[in-house]
Amino acid sequence: MKTLHKTIAILLYIISFFGYSQTVDQFDYKSDLNGIQDQWHTIELTDHIIGQCNQRLSDIRVFGITASNDTIIAPYILDFQPKKVTTKEVEFKQINSVQNSKGYYYTFALSNQEAINQIQLVFGIDNFDWKVALEGSQNQKEWYTIVKDYRLLSIKNDHMDYQFTDLNFPSSNYPYFRLKIESKEKPQLTSAKITQKIVDEGNIKNYTPQHFQVNEIKKQNTSEIEVDFGKKVRINHLKFTFNNTFDFYRNASIKYLADSVKTEKGWKYSYVRLKNYTFNSVDKNEVNFKSTTIQKLKIEIYNRQNQPLTIGSIQAEGNRYSLLTRFTEEAKYFIAYDGLKVYAVDYDIKHFRKNIPENLSKLTLSTPIKIKKVEKEKEAPLFENEMWLWAIMLIMVVVLGGFAVKMMKAE
Repeated sequence: MKTLHKTIAILLYIISFFGYSQTVDQFDYKSDLNGIQDQWHTIELTDHIIGQCNQRLSDIRVFGITASNDTIIAPYILDFQPKKVTTKEVEFKQINSVQNSKGYYYTFALSNQEAINQIQLVFGIDNFDWKVALEGSQNQKEWYTIVKDYRLLSIKNDHMDYQFTDLNFPSSNYPYFRLKIESKEKPQLTSAKITQKIVDEGNIKNYTPQHFQVNEIKKQNTSEIEVDFGKKVRINHLKFTFNNTFDFYRNASIKYLADSVKTEKGWKYSYVRLKNYTFNSVDKNEVNFKSTTIQKLKIEIYNRQNQPLTIGSIQAEGNRYSLLTRFTEEAKYFIAYDGLKVYAVDYDIKHFRKNIPENLSKLTLSTPIKIKKVEKEKEAPLFENEMWLWAIMLIMVVVLGGFAVKMMKAE
């Protein structure tokens, strides 16, 4: 049985070696790290580094060359502070519901007076377009305007199903709030949720496209917007403004250029869908999605029989990324990236993040350089195709497994 255990251990080591071994020449770029004085430092990833990495940012390593010319690896944690939105629900009671010639009024009394900035409303009817006002009071005698001419909208038909019924306003602290809805028809308010929305801006970077171009595809009643940031950037948020003064509601598809291949007939571009979205004249046209490294976007707006929209501006946001890195040996360190056939790292330090000091000093990076590949003389490999190696390993596992079962039965 001991022999079996040793054999399995050796086999697992071989598999691990082929799957996870890594050398400097597996990467295309490197930058020297300057300013190492402590055990822990942070390395900010530039747009250039991120632009050369894969979508998971897993092909990054921090190497060191010791005085004895040994290559060592410094472990790191990929760190970023995204924008976070949290909501705190506030208890209240609806104490009044009246109407007059100007509209319908609903009064809410908070159980505990505290600041709020959002009321989410649910109505029992569809297809409405109302202007509303919100007021606050300390005693229900004097009322102070918080927002007015705020628009609530619902559209439901064979082509669309859209509602905008969230009332957002500056943080306000009153024990009583009164909602006025200008409507001839009873709004049928079925429920309300009062909250304080708290936004932690995190540590983000802002990007403006180098240029964008709008093409009208008249045969398809589609506007196609091509956006170029001029370099690869990693983003998770897009904000659009429109110059149109009329109301609109347009379905759209947002894609990014994932690959391009040059053929005999020219360049062939491959776009991947990033997000479907509905641009409209009521809500903020801000799109959130999973962090993605891109340079070019293609946005298709489906106009149907409507007048095309005029885009005023496009802005993007993304996280700032850094490596929280531990240095334990004297060496000349550098960061290597854009790796080929490298796997995501799995360092122990991820389990001990609380032990990492705060306010780490940031290392400076040298100008990126291409890593020179050492040309080796080709030797006839034992197996030309790597799949043969994996097949043999699988057979060995099956054989050893069968051998183990027989031994256990014999015992």
